Amino acid sequence: IMDLKKEVFLAIEANTKPDCLICTNTSGLNIDDIAAVLKDPSRVMGTHFFSPANVMQLLENIRTSKSSTRTLATGMAMGKLINKKCIMVGNCDGFVGNRMIAPYAGEAKMVLEEGATVEQIDKAATTFGMAMGPMALGDLVGLELFWKQRQAAGDMNKQTKTYYGPYELTDWLCEKGRFGLKTPDPSIKANGRGVFIHQGRDKYVDPEVVAKMEEIRKAKGITARKVSDEEICERMFFSMINEGFKILEEGYVARSSDIDIVYIYGYGFPPRKGGPMF
Repeated sequence: IMDLKKEVFLAIEANTKPDCLICTNTSGLNIDDIAAVLKDPSRVMGTHFFSPANVMQLLENIRTSKSSTRTLATGMAMGKLINKKCIMVGNCDGFVGNRMIAPYAGEAKMVLEEGATVEQIDKAATTFGMAMGPMALGDLVGLELFWKQRQAAGDMNKQTKTYYGPYELTDWLCEKGRFGLKTPDPSIKANGRGVFIHQGRDKYVDPEVVAKMEEIRKAKGITARKVSDEEICERMFFSMINEGFKILEEGYVARSSDIDIVYIYGYGFPPRKGGPMF
């Protein structure tokens, strides 16, 4: 994918005026590496729109090590022109939003293994005020995304700042072709199948997922325990917040309120709580 992206950028550079900006919506490739093939890498920046782009208000604008002041200022002005909530982010793995959601989702998977149910985890998140729980979010986005990235890397145990284990349940689902809402299963009249079986606007946890989780616990020597909603929330949200502090410490955002904007407008964080860093 990276080679193709570089090829496209070289073609754009060869067929545009020198003052034309060249931007990329990628959230998984290093933009500095893409820009490095151009004669003038100062023309390049990231413009990370959130899906669906015609609905979601957030725009993460990404500054590379070579982006010019003019490029960045123009990118921010463009975002405002199309009525987006724009923040400027440094070029780190996952930027702000995806980097912070990884430990949140990782804790959700860990607490599931320890004895919480899928329903309890998602209810704890929505009771807190999130638009949806982490399990439902996985089915919506697609469970195969990071599974395919780990396959491409040749390391199914790989962990980065944008995806954490444990992977056993996700890998089993993906091997069965159950990626979530994008993979219907006509045999059970489901318009999507992943952690949940989706039928129209309704969904329920797949009984096979419950059985598989019991199998995983047994294989790993884990005895299921009762987990409180308070523990679930603390583990998911404190890990998210800690990652936010690391992003601030590393200088990838200018202020904590930028992170709050990302999560309120991009991830359904409850506005009444001000944001994860508030």
